[in-house]
Amino acid sequence: MSLESTDIALNYQHKIVQEYVRTSRLKNDVFVGLQPLWNSNPEVKIYAVA
Repeated sequence: MSLESTDIALNYQHKIVQEYVRTSRLKNDVFVGLQPLWNSNPEVKIYAVA
């Protein structure tokens, strides 16, 4: 896989993750499943790595 195709694939994956985070699916899928493990409300941060 070339560097250019790797970059394109990573950009595509980043867009998919951004859309997932913007929808209620993250809250409904992930948060509901992890909720029994929390002692308080979580602080959720999403980072982009260059």
